[in-house]
Amino acid sequence: MGEFQFGGISGISGKVVEIPYLTWGRWFHPSNPPGVFVTDNCCVFAMLDWYNSDASGLFGASSATPGGHFELTASTADHRWVPDEGTSDPTNTIRDYSVINGGSYYWPTTAHRRNPARERLMLTVADKLVNVLPNIPHNPNPDIPLTRNDVWSTRMWYISAPTPDYFSQELAMWQSCRDYGMEHLNIRLHGNINRMYWPVRLDEPTTFITPFTTPDIGGDEALAAFCKGVKQLGYRIGLYTDHMLLSELSFDAWDEDMMNQDSNGAWIYSSGNTNQTKTSRLVGLQKKWNALYAKQFAPNCAYLDQITCPPCWRYTDYDARAPEAAKFSAAWRVFVESLRQERKDFGPVLSEGKTQLFFAGLCDSYAQPQRMAMNVIPDFNLRKIHPLSNDCGYELTLVAKKAKDGGKQFAHRLLAYEYAYGSIGHIADCYSGAPIVPISPAMIASYFLIQPMQKFFAGVKIKEILYNVNGQYLPFEDAAKAGTLSRNQVKLLYENGLEVASNLNETATMSVTLNGMPFELPPDGFAAVTADQKNIACSALQDGQRVDMCKQDYFLYCDNGPANQLLHAKGAYLLKRLPDNNFELIPAPFKEEETVTLDLAIATPSVTVERYARDGRLLGTATLPVTNGQLTLPVTQETFKYLLKK
Repeated sequence: MGEFQFGGISGISGKVVEIPYLTWGRWFHPSNPPGVFVTDNCCVFAMLDWYNSDASGLFGASSATPGGHFELTASTADHRWVPDEGTSDPTNTIRDYSVINGGSYYWPTTAHRRNPARERLMLTVADKLVNVLPNIPHNPNPDIPLTRNDVWSTRMWYISAPTPDYFSQELAMWQSCRDYGMEHLNIRLHGNINRMYWPVRLDEPTTFITPFTTPDIGGDEALAAFCKGVKQLGYRIGLYTDHMLLSELSFDAWDEDMMNQDSNGAWIYSSGNTNQTKTSRLVGLQKKWNALYAKQFAPNCAYLDQITCPPCWRYTDYDARAPEAAKFSAAWRVFVESLRQERKDFGPVLSEGKTQLFFAGLCDSYAQPQRMAMNVIPDFNLRKIHPLSNDCGYELTLVAKKAKDGGKQFAHRLLAYEYAYGSIGHIADCYSGAPIVPISPAMIASYFLIQPMQKFFAGVKIKEILYNVNGQYLPFEDAAKAGTLSRNQVKLLYENGLEVASNLNETATMSVTLNGMPFELPPDGFAAVTADQKNIACSALQDGQRVDMCKQDYFLYCDNGPANQLLHAKGAYLLKRLPDNNFELIPAPFKEEETVTLDLAIATPSVTVERYARDGRLLGTATLPVTNGQLTLPVTQETFKYLLKK
């Protein structure tokens, strides 16, 4: 048999809704994400059990866009459902013939034989969406306790000419982050440190090479010193170790028998100038080269790219000599072993996302759905992936955006998505390009508006997911029936009592109450409140203007207005209570000279204020009066930090 297809649903009319993060991904074989069929009374979903399949790969299909037709695909010699385009809100379109999934395909080995068909089909009909969503029978990632407080960062800085101080410039940016009080960062370097794109120098490989680091930026010695410096800041540092990339220029590892083959015996493309490492040989190479990198650079996290981005059947090996040739299940099992090995060698592992559902619990990933512009429907991610992994950020094109003219509007959107899907933070505004020193407002906000709150939702089970249905917050089924899924305003209730709201509507505000506290959220606004109201984060409207705030007993970040009457200012500030019950105030960053008012609730008649430069030099000391518990403090440009001593 060459292929199995699901077909479609007929005889009953309904909507087909595409669910974020429930995707099979795309590769050579045409594929679209599956969908869930929704009527007023039930939900229907169908899928193949990827743990019990001997197929070469799976493919998805759906009529989540209105209408469509089957047409012959010449490249694969079979018929595919081709949805019609041009609708603004497909979730509100009712159709009489509905496609909700694709099927599986069996391509021949290099010996020109197909594997016998073996599939297990699961068709689920229930009255609620949660009861038809597929389960992921994995254990939670053992690194969840380690990374629940961490914010991830991805760095790639490609240069056009030799830069001897490359790593010292890079370290200066992370030192700036530490100066502002960022204590929990996991930093992963991309392939830039061993291959520069401009000019292309023979298209050098990034994997299985010695030396590892290009001499133009100081070579392996400079990288080793950089890794040591980052760890001295208290951060994790990881390298780009994509073991699926094997170049003919990786002279120490190259062998033509180390390559995956297609049905015709040709090597299968991977990325850039590389082809795919043979899956059955991958872990052996990984162990050998990881041992070298561990000895040279001692990374304490890892960036194992690509594994969770394309579907695992991208890496199906059709070489008849290989075990389980032409079965995607072989690649999946090897990748599971590879992820476990990477964690053993380096610590917490991050991968690229898009098909992270197959590997939830085995690593963390970029929290990438099928594409960025989707209706906000967190049910699958929060109920199935979130309890297993601390995925970070949101769709990579948003993570990679940069602030313009010091603005942080896109950081608000990134944060709103992170709160909507229960993702931990990813630093904004420094994904690529030269280091930013001092760091930008977007970088600061993307850390301090979520990092202090992550511990209350990372790995925590969700209790209820509610949608704005004409002013009421109701479950998915009510929103689908009312046609309001595209409103993109959700309220989340976690089992530990945390309540969260996120407004990803492009124009409308959102009125919501969280644990008894009312909020008016602008577009890309969000709020989170613990049950005791002692921990609050929000980007919300106060007196008609947007105010950013994150408040806990020992910490406050605020920008553009009063924050629970603790601090009144125009700019952004970090206020932290120190272990000795004194306070530290840092402009985050400095915008303009102004006078700020702090209500520190202290009974002393005066406070000693010490002013420090960024390099730690004491600039001056003054004694300021405290009136009714309030302190008025002038903020000047030359001062980086104020130490307030009672």
